[in-house]
Amino acid sequence: MRKWLEQLVLGAGELALEKRQTLRSRLKADGTLVSDIDELVQEYVISRIEREFPHDCVISEESDRVCAEGTRRVWAIDPIDGTRSFVLGFPLWAVSIGLLEEGKPRCGAVYVPQVRDLYVNAGDGPFLNGKPMSPCPVPVCDKNSAFLVTERFFRKYFLDYPGTFFSLGTTAVHALYVGRGAAVGSFSRAFVWDFAGAAAIVLPLGVEFRYVGGKPVDFSKLLTRNRVSEGVFACHPSLFGQFQSALKPR
Repeated sequence: MRKWLEQLVLGAGELALEKRQTLRSRLKADGTLVSDIDELVQEYVISRIEREFPHDCVISEESDRVCAEGTRRVWAIDPIDGTRSFVLGFPLWAVSIGLLEEGKPRCGAVYVPQVRDLYVNAGDGPFLNGKPMSPCPVPVCDKNSAFLVTERFFRKYFLDYPGTFFSLGTTAVHALYVGRGAAVGSFSRAFVWDFAGAAAIVLPLGVEFRYVGGKPVDFSKLLTRNRVSEGVFACHPSLFGQFQSALKPR
């Protein structure tokens, strides 16, 4: 399974790189960008999943597919997580593929083509570039620590925390950097395809996804294609209370 999943996400990422120079983009109804490469990569990934697992359901950001309530196995795909970065020529964007079983992230693969980072958990534990990942250490928040936020975070919120803020443009990569211990946490409001692949990789490393109100994210409730109901912190559980109390609306 791991070899197949690695080949799938690598193939999708290399396809996006190959076609990037001729991409065409447009605005969707919600004002966000989509490119023809998103759609090409989506078709590539879905066709291969359906060939390998014909009885599984597949949902993706750039399609209107839905799964019947109670579907046991659902693949959630973001063909280009970070489309704005992709279209503008920035290097941090990713292909994200996640498998949820009974609503829980079980397997995931995220490939960041321009930095050649390949993250995979095929049910045998998280790997980065072929090497097992170690559990996330208990982080320390100080002036040198990094917290990752969405591009529009500061229009709505203020976080009273001593370190530095970065916005890399991709929800999946934000969570993965938390799992690696490079960032102390991240904040996002996204959809199941943004979370699924990375969640399967970082949950075993000790990272939690919790709503601002304190409840753990129930991924099964996102399979209806709804956005998360409120902001989500991805962080080590020891830091959630600190971030929760430090977050203020503007």
